[in-house]
Amino acid sequence: MAGTGSLVAPRHRLARTAGSEENTSAVTEHQEAVFPYRAWSFCIAAYNWGLMEDYVLGALQRAHDYGINTFELHDYSIGNRGLVDASVNYRDFPKLSAKSSLDHRGELCSRETREHDYVHFRDLAKKIKGQGLSLNCWYHVLRDAPQELFTEYPEIKNLDSGFFWTYLDRLLGEFFQRVPEVDTLTITSLHETPSILGNSGSMTREERLIKLYTTIYEACRRAGKKLIIRDFIAKYADYATFWKVLGKLPQDIYIMTKEVLADWVHTWMPLNPFLWRYRGRKLIVEFDLYGEYWGALDVPACYPRYLHNRIREIKSLGAEGAVGRVAHVSAPSHTFRTIFGSPNEINCYAFGKYLSQPLPWFGLDTVTDPREKPGRWGWDLDAFDEKIWVEWVTRRYGRQGAPALIRALTRTETIVPLVLEVGGRGFAHSYLQGPQWAPFLWEPFVDQVESLGMDFVRDEKRQAYSLTQQCLADVQSVKSGLAKTDYDQLAELFEGELLIIRAFQATLDGYYQLYLAQKRPNKSELTNACREMTSLAAEISRIRGEEFFAAVPSTLRDLAAFFEVGKAPTEGKKNCCGSAELRAPGTPRDVPSQLQAPGHEPGLPG
Repeated sequence: MAGTGSLVAPRHRLARTAGSEENTSAVTEHQEAVFPYRAWSFCIAAYNWGLMEDYVLGALQRAHDYGINTFELHDYSIGNRGLVDASVNYRDFPKLSAKSSLDHRGELCSRETREHDYVHFRDLAKKIKGQGLSLNCWYHVLRDAPQELFTEYPEIKNLDSGFFWTYLDRLLGEFFQRVPEVDTLTITSLHETPSILGNSGSMTREERLIKLYTTIYEACRRAGKKLIIRDFIAKYADYATFWKVLGKLPQDIYIMTKEVLADWVHTWMPLNPFLWRYRGRKLIVEFDLYGEYWGALDVPACYPRYLHNRIREIKSLGAEGAVGRVAHVSAPSHTFRTIFGSPNEINCYAFGKYLSQPLPWFGLDTVTDPREKPGRWGWDLDAFDEKIWVEWVTRRYGRQGAPALIRALTRTETIVPLVLEVGGRGFAHSYLQGPQWAPFLWEPFVDQVESLGMDFVRDEKRQAYSLTQQCLADVQSVKSGLAKTDYDQLAELFEGELLIIRAFQATLDGYYQLYLAQKRPNKSELTNACREMTSLAAEISRIRGEEFFAAVPSTLRDLAAFFEVGKAPTEGKKNCCGSAELRAPGTPRDVPSQLQAPGHEPGLPG
């Protein structure tokens, strides 16, 4: 791949002109990828080799069949060392390489542990490459560097010294030599490169970023690797800076962005408006297949229709391809160890199929569906084909119970927002949020209650509960046609979702009584609502244990204690977006404030 200018094998273009010889030959000879870059990504936000290997090995069993050709490994995986810093010995920096242990964000790591983890990571990389897949690794600049770097080489804090650029170049050179299986490096900017922007030196903001990107690009180019710059930007001013810099970068640098702006906080959010700005660049679009914000496998979220629509949209913009997150976890869900045992796996299947098999679309200069006879107009070209459900459900669960399971699982896309939102406003990052997020959640709750009424808010949860009961009934109706393990898991999944909906119901009632308490005395009603919450916490703990759904029993008890005081939440700590930071328990964080490299600020998860 090195030197080809492409992350994967060259694409066979679909025909441009209906009726031409090029059109007919392209369609008949090349039923290949509409998108050359078709990736799954893995974010295991814990020092958990077993979980990482289960995800990667499960994906390897499916990748070729599903049409995936690239794996991306996020750099939260090896403790607090990421991937780059976990793989090098700092050979060009003797004050670091001579130390028997190094402090990575509070994790004291011995030389023996480092070597063990390097061997483990290298073995995983070889398995990925051994299946003919490309390997893309993420790197957050300086985030995982040892603290000794800043004490032994203090000149790194001043960009004018030149040391930082030398350090970065040699660090990446060593990484590519020690892990030659890596084909591509992805860095995230600007929100997650604050060390570069905050360090001292005479360079302007734009000059720093151009120097950073080109230094990494040159290190990749010399090693025959490709570079992706991923935008995760939380301030409009940062977008303006990024756009200025973008035009000064080599054209063979790829740009990655999400299909929605910022994060996947709602289903069916508007398409990312900045995708249009990246037309003409090599564009990779990032999707969530796992359900990071949508229940994290404890709430089933199956949305092939959404993926179909969005993949057609990004194709019209000339995207090179897309990557879907199949994991963004620190621990398995209650019922499923990985997404590949969960109904959410249909997202992985549909994603791969839509990327690797020509979809009907009208892209640049395209005038007909390449699957049809030249010149034929297809009036239903944008129709979603439900057969994707039949394909996957019969493969996964067998033919006998397929109709009932399809009914159950297609409802989940409707149920998810009814569970996790309040009157259409965001109210959760997958999990029920505790008192620490009450200042953030208070405003949308009050706004929706006053504009829609509490009956509307309650009806959302009632509808979610009723639809989930129907899903459970569908599963129960085909018990005899399912493998015992499959039936037990699906029944447990929907029974657990009913408990989760009740937890959200009880919490919203608690918020409502707190809201009324600001207007009139209602001690009795508030106490009753809190009593209901603690009673439900005990029930869930008895049935599912204290750890279910990110420790929801404990969260309910904490919220009950908070509500019973009767005071409205005060304004919470604001993040760089101007709203309180909302994060699921156990999801990746940036550098803890007490362990930051100079200039680094903790912020939103990527």
